[in-house]
Amino acid sequence: MVEVLKSSFEDLFPIIETCIRESSFVAFDTEFTGLTADSSNTETLFDDGPARYAKKRRDVQQFIMVQIGLSAFIEIPHENRYRVHTFNFYVYPGSFGSVNVKFLCQASALEFLCRHNFDFNKFIYDGISYLNEEQEKVLCNEIEELSVATDAECDYDEITVQEISSKISEWLATAKNEDKLVLEKPPSVSDYVLHSQLRQRFPAIWTISVDRLHVQCAKITEEKKSIILKEHEMENERLNELINFSVFWFEYMLKNKS
Repeated sequence: MVEVLKSSFEDLFPIIETCIRESSFVAFDTEFTGLTADSSNTETLFDDGPARYAKKRRDVQQFIMVQIGLSAFIEIPHENRYRVHTFNFYVYPGSFGSVNVKFLCQASALEFLCRHNFDFNKFIYDGISYLNEEQEKVLCNEIEELSVATDAECDYDEITVQEISSKISEWLATAKNEDKLVLEKPPSVSDYVLHSQLRQRFPAIWTISVDRLHVQCAKITEEKKSIILKEHEMENERLNELINFSVFWFEYMLKNKS
């Protein structure tokens, strides 16, 4: 079984894609933060298939998916058996703009996840983001209207950002164009907020995430920055990050294996 996280999704995607394309069929299962939210949705002996499905759907919509297991079955010619490739995806609904998902948790469901070694840190810190179609449309409209605003922007860790800013100020005093500075990325500030704040405070630099733990600052000219800004619109980059798993699941999986 291969574990798939936000930090490894892009690297593993070609392997996953090949396995799905070559498979005869796929199977998947899911884990949620709960299963039953309302006693009015309890199944009865008089429920037919559609009624039972509708009740389950209403219940599960109040929880969120935290993990998806996907197995691709590839037939081995002339041997009457299959080779199975299994991938385990941690997924997490990242927040951005007005999209800030609220969900229920059920104690028994969380206890079940704990008993089966579910890693809640990986789920939150390194879960692959996803959006549904409605959420994607909302964010696209906000980006077009320049009205993107996040709770994190209004309530970020100013002291931590100021500490990083002080280090950059000291470095800029002697830095030359194209010089680079790598700093530790604070866990209390999101990537989006960190980059937007540093780029606003220091027009002479450009920042990128080196990995999950470090951010790189480069001193650049105004001309080079204008070129970079045209190529890298941070809001669209964040949107693409959020729909990463949605694109894979709905646009690739369903089209290829429906």
